[in-house]
Amino acid sequence: MQIYLINGKNNIGKTDFAVNLAERLSENKMVLLTSLFRSDQSNIEDYYKKDGMISYDISDYFLGICDLEKVMVEENPNLKFIIAPLMDDKYDIRVQDVYNLIDEVDADIIILDNLYLSIKDAIKIEILDKEDIDKDVHADFYFINRCDQDFDPRPLRDKILGKSATYLGFVKENEYFKKVIDNLLAGQAEPIGKLGFFEKLKRIFKK
Repeated sequence: MQIYLINGKNNIGKTDFAVNLAERLSENKMVLLTSLFRSDQSNIEDYYKKDGMISYDISDYFLGICDLEKVMVEENPNLKFIIAPLMDDKYDIRVQDVYNLIDEVDADIIILDNLYLSIKDAIKIEILDKEDIDKDVHADFYFINRCDQDFDPRPLRDKILGKSATYLGFVKENEYFKKVIDNLLAGQAEPIGKLGFFEKLKRIFKK
């Protein structure tokens, strides 16, 4: 079983990415997608047009209120999801809760959106915005999301490639995550070209 942890600051597009990754992986594998904390923007049920239609959340499973089959929602034969707690203070999630979920789930892949706990052998993905380029990344992979249309990673090449995490690329506002997911599944870094001599001169004179 593969386990993916998706993290980043609030409203950076974690659930957007988690849903896209789940749909891509479910093309040929059994996937369970869940989010451990609720967003004030979009949550898993919003993507599948089921907002207000689901009674049980991940906390209900951890609390023993209902079993796993009752809390899971089948989106298609290869993809099931469990929504985030409907109330922020409903339950304090523990590492052991997550391990219990992993042990019980019959799936090839589990995607955990918005979980800041250490899970053994999980593939950690962190999402940054361009203002956080200097931030230390404690993950296996990372990418930059919601970039401006004129974003150019080349002037930031040394900072981007100097991190211990593998750089998957950048995504512009309202773009899809295809290239980032391609790189993730291949386990490879997105290459960044170098600025040419004359481009460097232009940037100097612009300043």
